[in-house]
Amino acid sequence: MYKSQNLTAVAFLVVFVVLWTSKTEAAEPMTIKIGSISTLTGGPAGFNTTGLAAKAVFDSVNAAGGIQKRKIEYIIEDDIGNPEFAAKAAARLVSDPKILALAGGASVLECSVNSKAYLSAGVISIPGLGLDRGCFTSEMIAPVNAGPNVQLNLALQFATEQLKLDSLCTMRLGSPPNLKQSFDAVIQNWNAKYKNTLLLDLGNIQYEDNPQTHFLKIKSLNCKAVVFAGPYPFVVRYALEGKKALGNEVKFIFIGSAYTAQFAQSLGALGEGMYAMSEFEPWSSRSGSLTNWRNLMAQNKIPLTSSSQGGYLAAQIVVKVLRSIEGDINRNSVRKAFQKMPDIDSPMIGMPFSFGDSQFHHPNQAAVPVQLSGGVWRIAHHDWIKSKL
Repeated sequence: MYKSQNLTAVAFLVVFVVLWTSKTEAAEPMTIKIGSISTLTGGPAGFNTTGLAAKAVFDSVNAAGGIQKRKIEYIIEDDIGNPEFAAKAAARLVSDPKILALAGGASVLECSVNSKAYLSAGVISIPGLGLDRGCFTSEMIAPVNAGPNVQLNLALQFATEQLKLDSLCTMRLGSPPNLKQSFDAVIQNWNAKYKNTLLLDLGNIQYEDNPQTHFLKIKSLNCKAVVFAGPYPFVVRYALEGKKALGNEVKFIFIGSAYTAQFAQSLGALGEGMYAMSEFEPWSSRSGSLTNWRNLMAQNKIPLTSSSQGGYLAAQIVVKVLRSIEGDINRNSVRKAFQKMPDIDSPMIGMPFSFGDSQFHHPNQAAVPVQLSGGVWRIAHHDWIKSKL
């Protein structure tokens, strides 16, 4: 009899535990899935820090209890700089209805490849670094950075308006085609507005070219400044070769791809006086507005770079929008929240981040010029330069 009662008690306890566990699991809120696509291999080094910075933000939100008690699950896809891989990565993400948005990506091509897929699926994407033209011409995509084409424009503005130079030349890598088209449009608009300031535009330079052939053309025209546009391997090579050909008589101005500690180390004393454009509050500055970003990057051992700034800011914006949603958080409510959201001010960028219901988005069109001095990047102008084109 005693044994029978014991077995009954044990059976009751087992049933109770099973029912309690099932109830708890059923009540556990499902995760909020956020995706991203970056060129982690097969492209410029450093793009992985964009996703790592975004993940650090989401992890900190999870540690504080999540959003509506739901944890954020962050999924990073690698497109290896290949259109086919980029399309397959997007297909995997948008086919999962639990993926509510994309944030913190940095790809050399995925926006142009996948913008139609995002529109069809109703998925918002907030890249940390938007590079190709498709990032700035889509209804569903809004990068937090200014992008290479705006940086080229701002570098030209800086040369004419702040440095007071009127005889400029540009040297641009002629690939990939979508980036070349964006640069071409900037030059066309520049020539229409600022006539006779651009003496020469070398807009189709290839990696295999002999740089000295191009610099001979620059030297023959007596350009007072050369503006360089292209990825890191291109700008560091042409910076070194340019110094050999032109010496210190010509100002060198680069887009943001040169604004790295690696560039400063590679150039050494040759880099003295060179300029670059920072599309975020300069990471090398001591600005107090970067304290939270610096601390989070340090905690997660992520390098302090423009790339990690972009990932951090993209994730912060997505979190802010998610927290604004009352009721169910799903793909549809996230899209509507972005379309109705008020502009978001951030000291990390020179103008408010906006989205709205526009057919395309390019909220960041500002940069701060920085200059190499004693091997260190320092702020070269006291205020943001904003695009006038």
